[in-house]
Amino acid sequence: KSQSYELAFWSRLINPFVTFVDGGRRWRCNVCELTNDVPGDYFSPINPATGQRRDMAERPELTHGCVEFIAPGEYMVRAPTPPAYVFLIDVTYTAVSSGLLASVAASIKQWITDFKGHSRTRCAILTFDNSIHYYVCKSNPPRPQMLVVSDLEAAANGVPALPEDILVPLYDSRPALITLLDKLPSMFGTTKHVGVAFGPAVAAGVQVCKHLGGKMMCFLSSAPNLGEGRTSSSQTQSQPGYGADSETAAQPSSEAAGEYYKYVSSFAFPSSLFVLFPPSQHSLIVSCRV
Repeated sequence: KSQSYELAFWSRLINPFVTFVDGGRRWRCNVCELTNDVPGDYFSPINPATGQRRDMAERPELTHGCVEFIAPGEYMVRAPTPPAYVFLIDVTYTAVSSGLLASVAASIKQWITDFKGHSRTRCAILTFDNSIHYYVCKSNPPRPQMLVVSDLEAAANGVPALPEDILVPLYDSRPALITLLDKLPSMFGTTKHVGVAFGPAVAAGVQVCKHLGGKMMCFLSSAPNLGEGRTSSSQTQSQPGYGADSETAAQPSSEAAGEYYKYVSSFAFPSSLFVLFPPSQHSLIVSCRV
């Protein structure tokens, strides 16, 4: 069901933990505790027996932590394309030894196994250390094929196979994707690579799905240190609630690196970055804009 952009934008502020007061005409933020007017087209009276809105069951944003709104056609820059998900997984020594790789592979496998979304959904899995690894996961035969690109500059210029062989239909290629995820921990179990080519991996993900768009989910065990977009630690002032004076932030190692991440973000792919830095390192906040 399409909703207006304005209502969808406003309702991003609403969540299951806000409270409605003054008969439902105002709502109190659960973060800042300020009260705000409820827009007329969002008003619903309060059920005196429960103290909740009468339309509670019809408003998913009041009962779920994450809600997606379908944009109407006037807000689309192109015709609808198949939903696409690209997973970028760190397979360096740190990722393997910390358990990040095994945990991420198991979680993605569970997501693929339980997936009941759109039948046209496509999925791609890329891994990276000091190289970029692409995987061809065709439905027949369901045996994944790994393609390795060691030239990090080449990752931003193309894909070593047809994009549709890497960004594959999730339902048809589910057996091959699950086989790959089962094998990833053992494939890199003895790795000694500590190079983290995260920037080139992001560029590779863009190349894989730029013809369709999509969402990238990136899993990182340490700060990028190879290729474009690599970072360097710089001392910053400790922030309240964030611990010791050694709190650091990962900043692009040069102005050119910052421009690189801006270029990648210009493709407007929504991305999520999950980081797990080991205790032996400073707490790093990766400020790379993806």
